Amino acid sequence: MDGKRKVAGRYLSPDAWNQRGNGHTLADQMQAASGIGFEPARNDRLGGAVLIYGQLERGELIIADSCRQLREAPPTRIHDPHRPDDICKITGDPLDDCIDALRYAVYSFVGPAVKSAEQRAAEAATSTDPTIAAIQRRVAESKLQQASGGNYLRLRRGSGR
Repeated sequence: MDGKRKVAGRYLSPDAWNQRGNGHTLADQMQAASGIGFEPARNDRLGGAVLIYGQLERGELIIADSCRQLREAPPTRIHDPHRPDDICKITGDPLDDCIDALRYAVYSFVGPAVKSAEQRAAEAATSTDPTIAAIQRRVAESKLQQASGGNYLRLRRGSGR
């Protein structure tokens, strides 16, 4: 190995792909000027906040000492009173921009947790009536079985359930 790090992804805020009135998006202009390709970042504020704060707490994400503003940002964020796991957006605050950039990068690279097929089938059963809920779950299982080429039930049965 030559000791150089490879950039795995370059992400921009999803609003960078909005038309700016001149027929070009900010993403188009940045890509044309830099010759670098970008991807739209995942814009799930809640999922991204939960991910980065969890990783920081567990020591899975470490912010370098040289990233002074980014190191200052997490403890200064204010929790959203309407969404307890989220943080408030503070327009014009450079520390808010730092935490947004971190969230875009980490959450877009790592991505949200993928729910198991069994979890998705269970969530499809939304009725409080047990009979209707069982039918909803069975319909969801049938769709999952079709989508998986028949592997859903084989895996489920093989797991001892």
